[in-house]
Amino acid sequence: MNDPSRVDRIDVLRGLAIVAVALYHAVGASTGWDLPWDGWVRDTAALGLPRTLGLHLVLQGWIGVPLFFVLSGFCIHYGFLRSNRPFDPADFFRRRFWRIYPAYAVALLAAVAYQIRTHVLNLSVPADQWQVLSHLLLLQNLTPSTLYGIVSAFWSIAVEFQLYLLYPLLLRLRTRFGIANTLAATAVLSLIAKSFLIGIDGLPDRIPPVGVQGLISHWFDWTLGAWVAERFITGKRVFQYPTVAAWGWLAAAFLSTWFKPLLVLSFSLFAIGFAALLEALLQKPTPLTLPTRCLSFIGLISYSLYLWHQPLQTRLHALFNRAVPSPAAWFLGTLTLIAIGWLLYRLIEVPATRHGRRSIT
Repeated sequence: MNDPSRVDRIDVLRGLAIVAVALYHAVGASTGWDLPWDGWVRDTAALGLPRTLGLHLVLQGWIGVPLFFVLSGFCIHYGFLRSNRPFDPADFFRRRFWRIYPAYAVALLAAVAYQIRTHVLNLSVPADQWQVLSHLLLLQNLTPSTLYGIVSAFWSIAVEFQLYLLYPLLLRLRTRFGIANTLAATAVLSLIAKSFLIGIDGLPDRIPPVGVQGLISHWFDWTLGAWVAERFITGKRVFQYPTVAAWGWLAAAFLSTWFKPLLVLSFSLFAIGFAALLEALLQKPTPLTLPTRCLSFIGLISYSLYLWHQPLQTRLHALFNRAVPSPAAWFLGTLTLIAIGWLLYRLIEVPATRHGRRSIT
């Protein structure tokens, strides 16, 4: 994108995504990951409606993941379209591997070493061997026993990499049927996959879906970003009034998390809202303020933060809480986590990404 402020907006959205996810994991670890159900609606009896709504809002921090998927689909497809070259699978997968896997592998092996040391994992046990192997192969999202294993946030890294594998197929479908029809096809596949899951397990209590069905469901969310990219590069719009659409879809998505029959749609509803928000920011980029500059910096290092925030944030809080009160401990722990994220971004992400570019023949 020729306008640097548009690039900044992408990083602002990444920053919002990682802040939401980190807050979700920090609060969820102490309060529980979700509010209970009273039949088909959320139970408000224990806390009362105002407190229940407030806590429920914080516990929707997982919505950073659909935002990441939309941004990924946009950036990958926009980069391909702007290159104006035929798609080279070897080039594409080499770049994606070096961009994603080295930083992921370091974080994963550090978590495995810690869990072996604390006797959470025992590599002489076949189930734990498969737990580690499935994570190394980025297959942990395919079975319930490994979905949230080792570091629960890593399930989305596996889905992201699998979506990269589907990108050549997406391009073939786009060439033959157009991006809009391809998006419609992924939407139909997503609904079929979600219906299949409901038919097997009944209405879900939580998000996300597991297995191949989950991957197919998230293909639509990722393709939304590609759709925005294609319309943007041709000077067209997906949404006539993107700001209004963003608020409307995000409000509908939040309401869907309150009713169990609609919960299975929540992830994709948020993705649609974020696609509209992305388009709104691309259409009218404005100079960054101090808060959005901070978010832009956090977005720049968001991948390292995503990989390390869950294992570190509660431990950093506990470390600082020995010397200062809890609010100050959280603040110091957050600053330390950001510093660690920046350091790992510079030491691992940047060199690995450069290597991926250099290794092109």
